[in-house]
Amino acid sequence: MTYPRRKNKNYIPAHFRERIQVAKDNKLKELDLSNNFSSRDYNRLTEIPTTVWDLEQLESLILIGNQLKISRLITKLASLTYLNLSENQLISLPESITQLTNLTALYLGGNQLTNLPKSITKLTNLAELYLGGNQLTSISESVTQLTNLSELYLGNNQLTYLPESIGEFTNLTILDLGSNQLETLPESIGKLTNLTHLDLKGNQLTTLPESIGKLTNLNHLDLKGNQLTTLPESIGKFTNLNHLDLKGNQLTTLPESIGKLTNLTHINLGFNNIKNLPKSITKLTNLNHLNLRGNPLETPPIEIAEKGIKAIREFFRQEEEEGTDYLYEAKLLIIGEGGAGKTTLANKIQNPDYQLQDEDSTKGIEVYQWNSPTTNQHNF
Repeated sequence: MTYPRRKNKNYIPAHFRERIQVAKDNKLKELDLSNNFSSRDYNRLTEIPTTVWDLEQLESLILIGNQLKISRLITKLASLTYLNLSENQLISLPESITQLTNLTALYLGGNQLTNLPKSITKLTNLAELYLGGNQLTSISESVTQLTNLSELYLGNNQLTYLPESIGEFTNLTILDLGSNQLETLPESIGKLTNLTHLDLKGNQLTTLPESIGKLTNLNHLDLKGNQLTTLPESIGKFTNLNHLDLKGNQLTTLPESIGKLTNLTHINLGFNNIKNLPKSITKLTNLNHLNLRGNPLETPPIEIAEKGIKAIREFFRQEEEEGTDYLYEAKLLIIGEGGAGKTTLANKIQNPDYQLQDEDSTKGIEVYQWNSPTTNQHNF
């Protein structure tokens, strides 16, 4: 089957023309001209139809999945509060967009943006800014001046660091920094005290700053796929946290303070290097999902841990009631040349009063049992 070629650059697919006409006739405030990710080029818009500029009542314009070049005439849509230009192969953000000063939500995900214009600071009413899936290597100072932002999505970019000025986003409730190349977090991240959702998965973090404990309103924290070897004690301040994902790090221990996260319902600790769980984990009374797969657990034994949090609680309860049994055993091997006096030395160790004498050379290996008293009434 062959598809018709676009006749000219102003070609508008019929279903888009119909939507524009309906919006005009009914004075609709929302218009969706998304391509729905069709692979057929003739269904993609390369520019916004001129008939759209007459829809000055529009408050929401959705243009996902096209190949748009943005006209300066977009400034005629001064009432826009929501603009979605995701998946349009944009390599830069036109200055004209920054004149839409009533925008509260701007979605630019899945483009090829490497930076943003300084004029973006004009969008002082922005509450939601979606920049995921671009090619940003840094967060410009101009973006950090958008202090009314409550949601900022920067996942799947190429960020290598965060500026200290990120602490200026004091109204943020959602911050997505997943799948970047971050190695550290600035101390100023502790200023984002209104955060409820923080996504840092798929970076290269080896440590977390103590200041992260100031994010006491967090209820969702995703740190999977990093290189964390330890967690700060301040993590115990996340008393509102209910979802914690630490899968695929290099953790060897957990801080005792983890037992303070009493609102946790989900914790993923899979594929780390944890040998011993802290007893405080039994205090997580609301926990209903605990993943410990892929850890070299010794305490509690892996066969108990695999049965879930109830079995872990029971293990620690029994351990506390019964105490720990010690074997009080050791092995001593004496190695040397024949006739060197190994047998004599072994006898002298067992009995300090043993009288030295000539003895025949031992043939093969000789095993002795040696009992030694200890101060706690156990023989060793």
